[in-house]
Amino acid sequence: MKEQGQMILNWRVAMKGSVTKFNLLKALPIIALAMFLGACDADSPTEPDQTPNPAAPQGGGSATGFAITVTANPRAIEVDSGIPVTVTIVARRTDNNQFVPQGSTAVLTTTSGTLTNAAGSAIGNSIAIVFGTNGTATATLNAPVETTTVRAQIEESSGQTIVQVAEAPELVPLTISGLVPNFGPPAGGTEVRIEGTGFSVPARVTLGGLNAQILGVGTNSITVLTPQIDLPSGQNRPVGLVLEVNFGTEEAATDTLANAFTYTRNQTPLIPKIISVTPGSGPNEGGTPVTIFGEAFGAEVQVFFGIGSRIEAEILDITSTRLLVRSPPATGQNSANLNATVGIEVFDIRSGFTATRDNAFQYGGGEMFISTIAPSEGTYFGGDLVTIFGNGFEGPVAVSFGGRGQQVVSVSGTEIVARSIGPVEIANCNRPSGGFTVVNIETNESFNSGLTFTYRPVEPRIGSISVTSTTADVDTGSVLGPDRLTMTGSGFDRQNLSPQVTFGGERAGGVAVTSLDPDPFYEGNGVGDVMVMDIPSFRVPFPEEACTTGGGASGMRYLDQRVDIVVTARDTACSDTVTGAFTYIPNDTSCRADPVAPTAPTPRIGASTVAGMTVTVLDASTGTPAVTSIQWDFGDGTIVSATPGSSTMHTYAAAGTYTVTLTATNAIGSASTTTSVIIP
Repeated sequence: MKEQGQMILNWRVAMKGSVTKFNLLKALPIIALAMFLGACDADSPTEPDQTPNPAAPQGGGSATGFAITVTANPRAIEVDSGIPVTVTIVARRTDNNQFVPQGSTAVLTTTSGTLTNAAGSAIGNSIAIVFGTNGTATATLNAPVETTTVRAQIEESSGQTIVQVAEAPELVPLTISGLVPNFGPPAGGTEVRIEGTGFSVPARVTLGGLNAQILGVGTNSITVLTPQIDLPSGQNRPVGLVLEVNFGTEEAATDTLANAFTYTRNQTPLIPKIISVTPGSGPNEGGTPVTIFGEAFGAEVQVFFGIGSRIEAEILDITSTRLLVRSPPATGQNSANLNATVGIEVFDIRSGFTATRDNAFQYGGGEMFISTIAPSEGTYFGGDLVTIFGNGFEGPVAVSFGGRGQQVVSVSGTEIVARSIGPVEIANCNRPSGGFTVVNIETNESFNSGLTFTYRPVEPRIGSISVTSTTADVDTGSVLGPDRLTMTGSGFDRQNLSPQVTFGGERAGGVAVTSLDPDPFYEGNGVGDVMVMDIPSFRVPFPEEACTTGGGASGMRYLDQRVDIVVTARDTACSDTVTGAFTYIPNDTSCRADPVAPTAPTPRIGASTVAGMTVTVLDASTGTPAVTSIQWDFGDGTIVSATPGSSTMHTYAAAGTYTVTLTATNAIGSASTTTSVIIP
């Protein structure tokens, strides 16, 4: 109540022109997970699985009951984070709506971790707490290891809250979605919120190449002050944004956004507009996640339910076109909104403009509905906690999503926490999904939502490869060395099945996952998996290129061949490919002369001379393969066989003109040629 009063005071100060700013970023939960997993703080009468605690001390007076509100800050933490959770308990008597007297006591219990009272004198999972002024008591929750219910009880009355405890969130890629606002004066100093994902420290932001002062860094937003620039009168200048996260580390990442911010001397104030509200109803106890869609929502706004009563709502998330808020209760001092249809108002603290929508939200709407869910997907092994937000839930209930019935963990009027059941069958790396259904087991009332839950398979991811090449025999393809390599990555070992690994389509042998660095999101999966394997032989011919030998002959040379490495999980058929990751090197890279094509013999008489009655002839025949034999027919009936390439003599008996025939023979065949010889 004190915090709500302070927020209204901030609004009043802003309306009077004060420069006081309400820093919305600092009011958000410390991690993005809390925005959707945060549970309702209402002490719903429909809670199905509350086991009565021993009777607590009297809260003061003779009241017949007490309205007890339990809140937690933060509402969600990472397991083993060491972050203490502050638990605040406010109690009123139900007969007169007065705070319980100072000094009244209650019993506070937790289902996980330990509690410490404000004085530090009581520690345990069940402690006594003492109320101070305004019926308020505080305690600290430490080291819960699972999603925890913290419950306060006075006599027969109780109230509780749920603290979500989750493993560290999965790393998300760095993206910039926009800036709010995206314009400002050239003098700089405009407070701008950069929206996106994957933000982390240390970070550096530049606008137009100039460093911007960073005011705060969250997982989905960074707040900066714009730098000063020189801008002639009457001109506008759009500038680009460069965001670097994990600056100066090995995990550094950068994203840019062109024309992200415009320097202008003619600023137009943001005038918010409400387009739609969903859901349009919720219980009187409040706590319903409500999404307001619209335009020109600034970085600093306030949202009120009930235009006349103006009860401020808690803002869970904000973008320039969407506000996610938690509906305030319509009970106690806010009872003017009880069972009423009220308007919603969005007030921009900076510009002073207000947007309203009449009859936007119905308190006391009892029909069951589902407004949103978080998360919308989980591992195919199951075990993920899923929160279903809506209205009209009353235990016992049956819940199904993702195509199968699920385990119900807790139920309140506005939310159901269920644990996904697995494993589910994955074929060809598909992602089974299905809608959400809630059924009241006692009344058979049900609601089917178009929202879906998807079971995602764990996909192998290749990180580093210790050996990126090997030498292979050009004739047999066998690996000559190195013959083994080590690969790191994630998702290699599923259900004790080592994956299939191929190099250019050839399957590697001796595949074994030797060590795992457990990933908190997937049981058995490792972000630091190590796998060893035998490099397969190279089964296809090496590529070749033309070359010239040292002797000037044309030839061909073998070339290296790059191939893809593919890792495929055998239980899901999910795979990861690194294109051209490995190189086979031929063991022979010399320039090989082209072979000479075989030809038939070409008989050729090199020379012929006549001396008296004697003629001398020379064989000069060619052919590939070489000529193996020759034969001379001197035209006078004399036929002589001779050695290829030699000269042969023949003496004629009488003068005259004679035709001499040379026949050459090789492995391809035989051929002949003739010449005339004149004997004087």
